[in-house]
Amino acid sequence: MKTVFGLFVCSALVFGCSSSAVDADGGTTSSEAGARVPGADADASPRTDAGGPSFDAVECRATVVQKDLLSQNPEGGDKPGVAPYWFGPGVDKATGKPVVPAGAIVTSTYLQLKPDGAAQKRFGELTGPIVGTLTKSSGLVAASLVTGESCSIARTIVVWKDEAAMLAFVASEAHSAAIGAVGEVSRGGSITTNWVADGEPSFAVAAEKLKTHNGPVY
Repeated sequence: MKTVFGLFVCSALVFGCSSSAVDADGGTTSSEAGARVPGADADASPRTDAGGPSFDAVECRATVVQKDLLSQNPEGGDKPGVAPYWFGPGVDKATGKPVVPAGAIVTSTYLQLKPDGAAQKRFGELTGPIVGTLTKSSGLVAASLVTGESCSIARTIVVWKDEAAMLAFVASEAHSAAIGAVGEVSRGGSITTNWVADGEPSFAVAAEKLKTHNGPVY
């Protein structure tokens, strides 16, 4: 899990992702208390692998920034996720942060991964081509990819120079292949969102955006 990362930006502008199984921010609703569980497993089933919190626990929600995030560096070498590692042509080398141009589009995905070995292997197979396409995209400003082992999740933030650049990536062969196989790696309740940049992007900002986002979920 720690050495695998991925980007699944299933844009509502291009793909008809269903949101019928979960609520607006990727959560389920408890029939007993009527309480919403953002970002929880769509089936609200307990985890079956060893260790870690229940997948429907508060700390595993899309709207909470997990404490064990590990940044993924495509050039090699994982880094702690407290200060996300950014890569891309728009990253300021002095600060390590993206320089966000006016009108930039930010996309973020919260992916709830199946914890079994077959799904993890498939996840790794899908993400290599995606990251290769991402890093070669002319409209890329910056990206940060993290995983969280305790909740078996992956989070992404990508900054695009404009909407056209984002959509060109979404329509790419590698991304389309990943969308077609998302059911093989997602345990349900995964969610993505995008917005016009309104400040410095971060996973905390993305978590806030997901509180009011209306989908898609998968």
